[in-house]
Amino acid sequence: MPIQITARRDGFRRLGIAHSAAGRTWPDDQFTAKELAVLENDPNLIVVRVPDVPEQDTSGTIQLTAERDALQSRVSELETGTIQLNKDIESLKQQLDTANSTITAITAERDALQMKLDAAPAPVTDAGPGADSANDNATSDETASAGKKKG
Repeated sequence: MPIQITARRDGFRRLGIAHSAAGRTWPDDQFTAKELAVLENDPNLIVVRVPDVPEQDTSGTIQLTAERDALQSRVSELETGTIQLNKDIESLKQQLDTANSTITAITAERDALQMKLDAAPAPVTDAGPGADSANDNATSDETASAGKKKG
């Protein structure tokens, strides 16, 4: 009967062998009777004698192997896609940083121009025909006589 040995702590060593917490099945002629006694009496190991497993139909194994290979291929494709997506993310982050820097610079320039505009004196308006309200109420004779007095 094959012997399955599982370590309570992964990597526990006994008889020069690192035993796994996942367990491993050994052929029945792997250990002597004395070595089996040492292994079975060690509290850090779980030793179980398992019944022999009959030979399986190879067609099932072939099918499982094909499925495994297909899945490994798909995992490889997904890993490649993930790597490309991570590169794209990094590129987009750099573009975003550049855009944010540009926005910050333009905003600072706009604020500086706004401060200059606010500090500038009020513009002088052009005194056109409707600028003097006193002349708006005067008659044409008064306007004409006002012009004669000046001259």
